Amino acid sequence: MLVKKEGSLKALRFNCSPKLDQPVTIPTRSQVRQICDQFKSKIVDRVFLVDEAINSLGRFVSQRFRVDVLHAKALEVEASEINVNASYDQDKDEQGEISIQLIMVTNPCDTQIIIDDGIWDLVVVRLADSLAHEMIHMRQARFRSFIDVSQITKLDEDVDPSLAYLKNYDEIDAYAYNIASELRDHPNARQILKNLPKIKISHSINLWVYLNTFPLRTDDPHIRRLLKKVYKHLT
Repeated sequence: MLVKKEGSLKALRFNCSPKLDQPVTIPTRSQVRQICDQFKSKIVDRVFLVDEAINSLGRFVSQRFRVDVLHAKALEVEASEINVNASYDQDKDEQGEISIQLIMVTNPCDTQIIIDDGIWDLVVVRLADSLAHEMIHMRQARFRSFIDVSQITKLDEDVDPSLAYLKNYDEIDAYAYNIASELRDHPNARQILKNLPKIKISHSINLWVYLNTFPLRTDDPHIRRLLKKVYKHLT
């Protein structure tokens, strides 16, 4: 939930490191945007050194969401863009430490960056979806009292690692939430789900990945489980 810092109407926060006796609330895109837009005027349409821009944005995000933020560089990232990767460490969570880590990734060839409205919107969406995904993993880990999922889920060693990852029930639950968030950007979300053979990356990149990874597509039980949860989030 959004929390205003006492004595200031501007300092909205969302605690992504709740204590173990507190509920785990999943942030929505609109909540994350409401917080991040307080920083927008300080970075959008201005020229920054890449490291300076990411360090400044990273400090803001880490303080307002109570997460750790790092900066990495990779050639896979488009020039002048910022990707967001994230991870959840259940051991740190069990010990009461900050357990969600965000990595803001830029192209190593970029020395300066101008973040326009379009790039800003992408960063906020990627941030929101990453936080939601990892907070769902936090909720899952706490629900099972931090039992290591590898102890209760046996993966087939002959299965392709990417397929095994997407088959994991924890990932299905988390990606179902992300897919529902992506589909809400379209006025015809339900119609898109009724015509899955024509799904596009622009509709939902995560659903597109699932459907193009599983050989049986909509006949696969994992896809059916995923779609059932997507419908649930949409309603």
